[in-house]
Amino acid sequence: MDFLKKYSWTTTAFLTLPGLLLGFPVSGILTFGLVGLGLKKIIPPAAALGGFLVLVLAGVESLKPSLMDYLPLGEVVSLEGEVTGDALANSFGGWIIPGLASRAVTREGLDSQAHFPLNLFNKEPLLPGVRWKAQGFLNAEKRSLQVKSWIILRNPPWWELKRKDLRTYLENRFDSLAPQVKGLSQALFLGSKVNLTTLEKDQFRKAGMSHLLALSGAHLSIWVSLLPWIFPFTPKIWKYALVPGIVLGLYLWIVGMMPSLVRAYISLLLGIGYQVQGKPAPGLENLGKCWLIMLILCPPWFRDISFQLSFLAMGGIHLISPRLRSLENFLPGVIAQGLEVSLGAFLAVLPLGLVLFGEIQALGILGSIPAGIITGAYLGVCGVRILPIPALDGITGSLLEILSWTLQEICQLCAFVPSLKPQSALILFMGIMVGLLVVLVYKYRCERTRKLRLSQGNKGIAGLPGF
Repeated sequence: MDFLKKYSWTTTAFLTLPGLLLGFPVSGILTFGLVGLGLKKIIPPAAALGGFLVLVLAGVESLKPSLMDYLPLGEVVSLEGEVTGDALANSFGGWIIPGLASRAVTREGLDSQAHFPLNLFNKEPLLPGVRWKAQGFLNAEKRSLQVKSWIILRNPPWWELKRKDLRTYLENRFDSLAPQVKGLSQALFLGSKVNLTTLEKDQFRKAGMSHLLALSGAHLSIWVSLLPWIFPFTPKIWKYALVPGIVLGLYLWIVGMMPSLVRAYISLLLGIGYQVQGKPAPGLENLGKCWLIMLILCPPWFRDISFQLSFLAMGGIHLISPRLRSLENFLPGVIAQGLEVSLGAFLAVLPLGLVLFGEIQALGILGSIPAGIITGAYLGVCGVRILPIPALDGITGSLLEILSWTLQEICQLCAFVPSLKPQSALILFMGIMVGLLVVLVYKYRCERTRKLRLSQGNKGIAGLPGF
């Protein structure tokens, strides 16, 4: 047992190797529960229960071909050739469950502009109960690193129907708003871009802030900070551990198991465990544990763009942002800290962003600071908006209109600056890295000079008569 305690995460990797080879996430889930509850006691039992259930859902929804034979997913239909979202929905009228994003959508939730060259895994004739899996690239022309997988099916099971009902209720709470406010609210709160116009999407893309429209760990961190205010009179263990673990687990289940959200939720559970025990949470170590757990649950996540960008951004925040602390000497605290985080994440995702998209918006670094603050306020108002209290509709509607206008103005301001092409971005990247190196050398020399003067001063004092 001492050996297992000392090398628990190495032991986890070896214990889950058979599961990875066979395509089963079950061994990964059980081993994570064993390590978390038994060996390291990383997660307190109460929070672990909610986390365990969410991870089971994530494992089931990864829909490995070897696991599909044992799941009652309903009748599955086939798919042929290259189709658009509208053609796919009109042909089958069923549900599409992405195998990587794991979010069930109806025909209204499909992006009619998306073109996917799809390849079927199964070539035999379609029979009742046979499950078909389709796969295609997000960007067919560039054949980007992101590969999306779908399970095409009809007659979805009851838990998918229940999730659809909850999601529909949340979407309907924004129906009384103006169209532009409704679309932005649903995008920021639920990750649904159906009611966003092409112009609005282009504004966020040109401003370099389209990541705000995709649910990610940033949204989950905002909810973590908002929940103690929403539940102010609960005991401390509930306010900071059980409520975030349960409420955000339910939120994750409703909006879908996107890799970036799963990463943030696992990190939250690990952080709660350390907080309850009164220990500091090792950020970079937590990130490595999240990486291991997620690849155990669903190895295909490795090729998902949200998985790649999420871990790159967090790695930049942990590795690069601390080196930028000297900015606090020249800028106000909030602005300096926001710039440190934005710049660290930007530098980390810059190479992959250029490979995937061919251009990148540098001014989004500055625009993300006020936009992040507005997004936090926006989500808080959306959280109040979903409460079934008619008296709140007018107040929250007006606040959302103000916040929506402010956020769009920030995007328009940042969109005036043209995007950087690979050559310009490389020059900017090298310039920032050289500047960072100069700052580090300057700090090192200042610290060295200070220590040298201090040591010389101590020697002079020690040499005085009477000492």
